[in-house]
Amino acid sequence: MKKLLLIFLLFNFFAFGQKKIDIKLSMKKSILKYNKEHLKDPSSYQLMTLTVLSTETLGDMSAKLLEEIPVALNSINKEIEKNNSVILQRKEKIKEFKEIGGKEVEIEDCLETIRVYEADNIKQNDIKKEWELTREKTERNLRSKYIAYYYVKHKYRAKNSYGGLDIQTDIIKFDSSFNIKEVE
Repeated sequence: MKKLLLIFLLFNFFAFGQKKIDIKLSMKKSILKYNKEHLKDPSSYQLMTLTVLSTETLGDMSAKLLEEIPVALNSINKEIEKNNSVILQRKEKIKEFKEIGGKEVEIEDCLETIRVYEADNIKQNDIKKEWELTREKTERNLRSKYIAYYYVKHKYRAKNSYGGLDIQTDIIKFDSSFNIKEVE
């Protein structure tokens, strides 16, 4: 029984421990590629530490987006209300101009303004539909534990512009494919 437990523990260590090694190895490869483009002397690069600080899951991102959606929809609704107000004002002006007579240029100007604001309302409604579809997709992803981003502390030595070795510390944002998205 002890041997079976030991084999099980060793299997788990190698099976699950290997994944962490692959993650860091993939990160190191991306860093080396990044260094070729951004360091003055990439051959002087010496990794000191590479520490995963945090991760951002699809569920985390969905929760943040769900907070932003009502704000965006509110803004769109205000824009539509503003457009409708302008359209109503122009329609009233057209009635006034028709009663006075001889104001065809002003009537045409009001009609053009109405067309522009109605076109903007159509555009705003399309954007509103997209946000509502986004909300549905986002709500489905709310419980997802899929890691979308890794935040990593990267401490290293590299030559500066004077040829001396400097110690640098960066915070790197990796995507799920371990491509560098942002370096601070």
